[in-house]
Amino acid sequence: DVLKTKKVICEIPIYHQPLMYAGTPDIVIDGVAIIDIKTRKVDKTRDSLQLVAYKELHLQHGGIKANYKLIVLRLEPCPITGKIYKETEVEHKKAWPMFRIMLDRYYDDIEFERKIEGWRRTWK
Repeated sequence: DVLKTKKVICEIPIYHQPLMYAGTPDIVIDGVAIIDIKTRKVDKTRDSLQLVAYKELHLQHGGIKANYKLIVLRLEPCPITGKIYKETEVEHKKAWPMFRIMLDRYYDDIEFERKIEGWRRTWK
């Protein structure tokens, strides 16, 4: 059983110092999977970005380098299987580069606004 042989981490906030972002993965099974629990429908675009960011946070803090499954567990009763959740893998090979582009854009926008505000102050 994987849960008996691997380190399982639940709801621990982590900060990525070099890239200056943080997150709180719901469940990390070290070397195996990053799991997020949702009560809404899965959004593969958004969820793949969130989970790959969690994976990189985990690796930054000493997680085993491995091919992690990125999984969303949607809490909902399934009329066919009777399960109370639905598991969806949201791995996308371009998720990490896209997350980095978005993160860089976020910090560029903050810097732009800082410069504009500084310029406005020269007119006062």
